Amino acid sequence: MSMSVLCADALIPSRFLTLIAHLTITVVILSARDEVVTASLPYDYEEDDNYQSRKSFEILIGLSLAIGLLAIELTGFIFGLSMFMPAASVLSIGCHASAAIALSYALFDSWDSSLYWAVFALCSVPPGLVEMINAVNILVLKRV
Repeated sequence: MSMSVLCADALIPSRFLTLIAHLTITVVILSARDEVVTASLPYDYEEDDNYQSRKSFEILIGLSLAIGLLAIELTGFIFGLSMFMPAASVLSIGCHASAAIALSYALFDSWDSSLYWAVFALCSVPPGLVEMINAVNILVLKRV
């Protein structure tokens, strides 16, 4: 069985589904941002609107960056820039599946908002960077 058949049979649908799962849970967390902020307040918290607004803004920035990287990767994938690159597909599947699972646990178990940055750094940045590097190689440098 050739590598392109393997990509078409298993990697392409898996990559699409994990991208959509990660995007979906990110949008759900973004819509439930107030609950996430409330869950990440310390136990000895006293009413301080500055702290809450700072945490809310931090979560908004992190999730917006994640959505932006997901949009870049989804665009490159749909236009076929990295659709038939097995290494990029396996990295994307692993990272986005891990992110979807971790963010689901974070939402249901009320994790601290600082842990979202770890999920972002480990699960959103690597596939986004690989997608941008692939796009530059294909579109600008004309290399495959």
